[in-house]
Amino acid sequence: MITFLPKLMSIVGQEPRQPLYKQKLNEIDESFESLKLVAREVSQQAIEVTDNLKRNVELFDKRFKAIIDEVDDVIIVKTVDHKWVSVNDFACKVFALDKELCLGKSNEEVSKLYPQLEHLIRALDYAENTAWSNRSKSTIQLTIDGVGASKKPVVLDVVVSPIETNDKKAQEIVLVGRKDKRRRTRKKDTTNVENV
Repeated sequence: MITFLPKLMSIVGQEPRQPLYKQKLNEIDESFESLKLVAREVSQQAIEVTDNLKRNVELFDKRFKAIIDEVDDVIIVKTVDHKWVSVNDFACKVFALDKELCLGKSNEEVSKLYPQLEHLIRALDYAENTAWSNRSKSTIQLTIDGVGASKKPVVLDVVVSPIETNDKKAQEIVLVGRKDKRRRTRKKDTTNVENV
């Protein structure tokens, strides 16, 4: 009687049932195809998000560099091991540096390229090490004699700030040198007194 069951079912209009393992395999195949579609969609969205992030970072980087290069302050960014990462245009002007020559170089290598700045770089090196060891800002005053196009001495108040990640790992150090306004003010005041 069992051998007649498929024929009887086909006559009555019902299809013979697949064995249970074949049904489960078909369900797994359908699920797998659905997962592949979802994975493709998630992958495409991840690519779009990554592309947007890259564009935003590039835009931020361009904005940041444009702002930094327009400031009349010396700005130098270095890694923990004193490799020069960024130098703004004003720093290049004050120290008579070639930006491309300095980037990626250590303080020692920059000193060899510009021996006239060796004492200044050693002073900056000291301020950087102090900032790292204290995990806080360090300040130093530098006098640059006859460097750059003007050949006039420049006095800079340099603030050295360490940059750390949230887990307190040292990343980079930022040096910002601002012309000493007190000295300029004193000069103006003495000039005015002499003219009276």
